[in-house]
Amino acid sequence: MGSPTLTQQSQQQQSNPQAQAQAQVQAQQQLPRKPWEYVDDILRTLRTAYPLLIVSMEGIVDSVNTRFKCPWDEDSYRLIVALLNDGISVSNHLRYLANR
Repeated sequence: MGSPTLTQQSQQQQSNPQAQAQAQVQAQQQLPRKPWEYVDDILRTLRTAYPLLIVSMEGIVDSVNTRFKCPWDEDSYRLIVALLNDGISVSNHLRYLANR
C-alpha cells in the first residue's frame, strides 16, 4: 500500500504519547519565543543547578525594588504631570485641526 492517510496518521499520533510530545515540541519550535520565555528557562535551570544562588539573587532583587521605589507623593506627582502633558498635547492637536 501507499503512505498512510491523514486519519491513520492522527490515530497513530493519538495512540503514541511520545509522538504527541514530539509534535508539540515541533509546533513550539516553529513559533518565535518571547523574551520572558528565555528568562523562565534560565531561572528554571538556575533553580535546579544552583538553589542557593537563586535565593540570594531573589533577595538582591527585593532589596533593590524596595530601595529604589518612589514614595507615593512622587509617584502621584509623576502621574499628574503625565496626565497634564497628555491633555496639553490633545488640546494642541485639536487646535491645529481647527485651524486647517
